[in-house]
Amino acid sequence: MELIDTHAHTNFDAFDGDRAEMYGRARAAGVVAIVEVGVGLSGTRGALARSKETDLVYAAGGLHPTGLDTFEADWPEMERLIRTEDFAAVGECGLDYHWMKAPKERQEEAFRLQINLARQMSLPYIVHCREAETDVLRILRDEGYPRGVVHCFGGTRAEAEEFLALGLRVTFCGNVTYRNADKLREAARAVPLDKLMIETDSPFLPPGARRGKRNEPAFVTETAAFLAGIHGVTVEELARATTRNARLFFDLKPKRPGKVAYPIGNALYINLTRLCTAHCYFCPREGDDRVAWGHDLALSRDPSPREVLQAVGDPSRYREVVYCGLGEPMIRLETLLETAKALKARGARIRVNTNGHGNLIHGTDVTPRLEGLVDALSISLNYHDAALYDRHCPSTFGTAAFAGILDFARAARAHVQEVTFTVVEGAEDVDVARCRAIAQACGVAFRSRPLDDLKASGRTEAPDER
Repeated sequence: MELIDTHAHTNFDAFDGDRAEMYGRARAAGVVAIVEVGVGLSGTRGALARSKETDLVYAAGGLHPTGLDTFEADWPEMERLIRTEDFAAVGECGLDYHWMKAPKERQEEAFRLQINLARQMSLPYIVHCREAETDVLRILRDEGYPRGVVHCFGGTRAEAEEFLALGLRVTFCGNVTYRNADKLREAARAVPLDKLMIETDSPFLPPGARRGKRNEPAFVTETAAFLAGIHGVTVEELARATTRNARLFFDLKPKRPGKVAYPIGNALYINLTRLCTAHCYFCPREGDDRVAWGHDLALSRDPSPREVLQAVGDPSRYREVVYCGLGEPMIRLETLLETAKALKARGARIRVNTNGHGNLIHGTDVTPRLEGLVDALSISLNYHDAALYDRHCPSTFGTAAFAGILDFARAARAHVQEVTFTVVEGAEDVDVARCRAIAQACGVAFRSRPLDDLKASGRTEAPDER
């Protein structure tokens, strides 16, 4: 039986005396991953440190609503860390009207900033909500980015259903087992297994049999067993469901170095980021191993500009350098532009393979910044309407993604010499003729590539252009 503790604070000093042993007990109990949530700037650095020490831990980081006294000073560095280091989520962030250590307006500003950062980085975010459900729901509706989880849920069944209706997840921890938690248990019953995740919130809120003692990730098994009883399933069934949900939600893939640069034919490809704003069902990144064309692309963290340039070496050996790994390179626009400039100075031809979400990611037209640095753009269109695109390539931006792709291509024509829409011929519901007509209407070139080429992840060769 495998379990994931989706929210713990194992960096807290409560674990300083036995942290290694605590992780060992978690493994022995069947815990295969812990999302270590950094609280504030110092806690976020600690979460990163823990994630680098052990393959059991994945880091999250954010500014907690009860710790906003130094918000203005902390935010630039927090944003830099989230953009450049390896995080599973942004947060915890949100509203806390119980302690009210910061004005409501200040809490809301910090909450919205972190939701928007998560959106830009295609990361989930972790919501702290204490006695503030009405305002949290209002903000979530305004922001319209559903990849969030309300951690340590403490509201009513109706409120849980409202969060679920917005597309969020909810998690439960040890307090669902307490004698006076009838309301919480009613809420837990309302969350279907395909939306449910579990946590410990260690070192807080241990299961009922351990009240008054320090909580730790190994005890997530007790909460799992209790929730299994509520749902009328075996603990093994609940573990399978919640573990699968957590892996998908936080994108918890194996931690391996992965390749930053990898050759295919006479082109060199750059694996710039592990993050993507779309989840196309036919993409190799949606598989478990993240091996494509014989190359291990499972980045454990995003490379720095220096690491990219070191991995490329002399670009003159290749016909072109292509920004195309298992993530969306436009998410890391600054690194893309910095390295492309250096590679152009070395005589490289630069192509960027993109899902076309660049302007949506950054909230502005970024195509002028590509001028003189990017010679060609290959934009994955794949479908001829928004509904089909959203069905087979669900994204951060929902049905707005498709129009955003068309707008991005039209804008790029003025700044990039070659702009091409591509489709995966043979993928479900792909209509090549209608996609070609869209390309013609947008004034860009068109190319199709076979589904078999993408599906054969073990292949060591691929067409020169993909």
